[in-house]
Amino acid sequence: MCVICVSQSGKKLPTEWLSDMWLVNGDGAGIGYVTNSQVHVRKGFMTLNSFLKFYERLPEVPHVIHFRLANVGPVTRSLTHPFRIDHPDNLKTSYKAELVLFHNGTIKNYEQFAKLAGISARNSDTYCLARYLAKLSYNDKINLLRKQLGSKFVVLAPNSIVLLGQFFPKDSFWFSNLYWENYSLIREYMKYYKHWKLE
Repeated sequence: MCVICVSQSGKKLPTEWLSDMWLVNGDGAGIGYVTNSQVHVRKGFMTLNSFLKFYERLPEVPHVIHFRLANVGPVTRSLTHPFRIDHPDNLKTSYKAELVLFHNGTIKNYEQFAKLAGISARNSDTYCLARYLAKLSYNDKINLLRKQLGSKFVVLAPNSIVLLGQFFPKDSFWFSNLYWENYSLIREYMKYYKHWKLE
């Protein structure tokens, strides 16, 4: 399961939390942030260190982070989140947009969205959905996302951050789940048991 973390105030997340989220969701990371009334996207971070180096330089501006755990589609830089939904996403890893989508969960009917968007279903489920969403009006996008039961979404625009689904508060942030909490400590603790094997 992926995890989305939202900083509406611009406050930076602690490195320990970021490390724990990466340990549980290590198939790549991406971030969307707002400066100068525009959404900026940087994604395709395939190591925690590369993400942390970028994040340390980021000013304190509203931002959304996504750590991917792939369950549909290959593990590639281009399929990390977010995906733009103001125009058809072309899988770039650095760009500016008016509207981007982050997803936690699985889109069960993603092949249908791929067909409607005219793309291959061999991409990730979220990418298939995002390409279809680009065809719709803003209200239709939000209404369709609300119908995707079992999924959680964040839609980031220059003047708004819309959370869809159940998110959990922690400190001054919002998270799509908290399964990652204290994961590094748990791993360290379990090393002391002979029957526990870590790859």
